[in-house]
Amino acid sequence: MQRLVIVGGSGFVGKICVEMLLPFFKVVVLDIVNTITNKKADFFYCDLTKECNFDFKADDLVIMLAGRQYHPKPPRNNREEYFFELNYFGLWNLVKKMEKDGCYHMVYLSSDMVYGIPHKLPVAIDHPKTPLGPYGRSKLQSETLLETYRKKGFCITIFR
Repeated sequence: MQRLVIVGGSGFVGKICVEMLLPFFKVVVLDIVNTITNKKADFFYCDLTKECNFDFKADDLVIMLAGRQYHPKPPRNNREEYFFELNYFGLWNLVKKMEKDGCYHMVYLSSDMVYGIPHKLPVAIDHPKTPLGPYGRSKLQSETLLETYRKKGFCITIFR
């Protein structure tokens, strides 16, 4: 049975993913808190702002849901640093460890905030990317980082 590694699996979306995917996959949750109630899922403590010490397998599929957003309310000062610490540098720690372990498959949850104020609706995928604020900038820079890993041979799907 293929293993899915859900990074940020204790969050709102993560918990739903865990429950929906458990009947079909072996699920491992990487997070800083364990709120997983289904004992069929494995939990591994991982703080991406430090270092990822999880051992990935080559055929793992990593679903990256972890990130800082505007809920809970971010600090008033140093918001750029607050968002980039996890959204960009934490992602970088993750993909570096994945690369080291030979794991090259990821699904990444980004944000429509990379577009900024829409010029027209619906927003097309080729819409100009002019993010507003530090959160949108952190997500756009994260997508740019993942593009460099795609060029290294990673198979990465980005959802906005």
